Amino acid sequence: RDVPFLPAAPKTRTVARIELGDGVLDLSPHLRGWLPTTERTTFWVTSNPYGDTFQHLAWLIRYPYGCIEQTTSSTRPLLFLSNLVGGVEPALADRGRIDAMIFAGIQRIFSMQTPSGGFTYWPSSHAVADLGTAYATHFLLDAKKLGHPVPEARLADALGYIETELTHKKRSRGDHYSSDAEPYLHYVLSLAGRGRKARMLELVTERASEKSGEVAEQIYLLQAGLYLSG
Repeated sequence: RDVPFLPAAPKTRTVARIELGDGVLDLSPHLRGWLPTTERTTFWVTSNPYGDTFQHLAWLIRYPYGCIEQTTSSTRPLLFLSNLVGGVEPALADRGRIDAMIFAGIQRIFSMQTPSGGFTYWPSSHAVADLGTAYATHFLLDAKKLGHPVPEARLADALGYIETELTHKKRSRGDHYSSDAEPYLHYVLSLAGRGRKARMLELVTERASEKSGEVAEQIYLLQAGLYLSG
């Protein structure tokens, strides 16, 4: 009878890319040096050259918290990578199940929408998070474009909040998720065909001398918004 025991070493996880050639491949050299009864491995064969990065999807779709950011981050990849998720997580290979997960994500996001149209960071909260609102609305626009059921009135409320917020510039400086949200909010409005070209151009000009880190990303969003706005 095998007696299980724990090795005197910390748990480790190793991911290796092995190029498959013609004929039969002997994988045993890649399993040498392992301690019996303590190891587990999975081989995944794919023709995609970026396949080793897809394993992260298995973790991404299982984010542990239900805030606006993690809900959106967990659901968004399913819009575009549904044909790959099944290869990473076989239990999700059913297209109907993926659609159900997307629908559940959309419903979860709307559970954080306030009467103003903006989104809070958590359900039952009252303080709107501007960056979270931009992120969630961006996702909802893409989901709608791809044919998923997104209530028109609720989406219109979110876009209306963004327009009002940008008009009055009343962002909460105490919420770090709201700071510097204006470029992203402008980009999302541009995606919806409501871009404000004059203000975006003004912001690009203001940030022209700073082109590193987050500022570079903000400039990119503004330039993309200008492009989408013609």
